[in-house]
Amino acid sequence: MVYETRYIKAEDREAALAEPIQIRDGNSTTTAQGLTATSDISTLKVNLRRIPVLGRGSIVDGLTRALEPYGDIHVMGIYLDKETQVFKGEGMVILDIGRSRASLTRQIPVPQWNKNISALWKGAGF
Repeated sequence: MVYETRYIKAEDREAALAEPIQIRDGNSTTTAQGLTATSDISTLKVNLRRIPVLGRGSIVDGLTRALEPYGDIHVMGIYLDKETQVFKGEGMVILDIGRSRASLTRQIPVPQWNKNISALWKGAGF
């Protein structure tokens, strides 16, 4: 889950970045500085499908290696069923495509898994 917060005072923002934030359900989450309109990056949200059911580490490692040519990963997430919390085989990344070494394609090979995953993004076409 992503929580987005905007702080008016710089000292409040700095305090939030320094300590984990407590959430109502008793969990805590770490925080990160958001991107601003003047950030020197070009981001693209990419939805991913056909991700195999594997352990968290295998999914993160496989996606990180497979997406490396397309840009720096800023955010990576997987989707869970709301009721059962079971992994749905889908996820998303936010990529900084400003320094990519390859053009993003609709089918991304993941050699570790010996398969391709599907990638969709705004403007990808069909």
